[in-house]
Amino acid sequence: MIQSYENVQESKDDKHEIQMEQLNTAIDITNITAIGADILRITVTNEGTIMLHANECSVLVDGIITNYSVNPSGFWSPQNYAVFT
Repeated sequence: MIQSYENVQESKDDKHEIQMEQLNTAIDITNITAIGADILRITVTNEGTIMLHANECSVLVDGIITNYSVNPSGFWSPQNYAVFT
């Protein structure tokens, strides 16, 4: 019974941590530029308070998940921007 109680408490802690990350995540699309018929350059600022992983973002264009490259790749710190192409 003690192990079950500890598992429930651990799950509650994990849920709380996930909720805090979601609350502290914010982005701002600052610029969108067409570079060609099928290519966009999207500049996005991390306005939240947590580090994001730019390679794990999803980019939707007209409701369709789109392949992209990002600069800088990897971790994206608060108050900095990333450029998705």
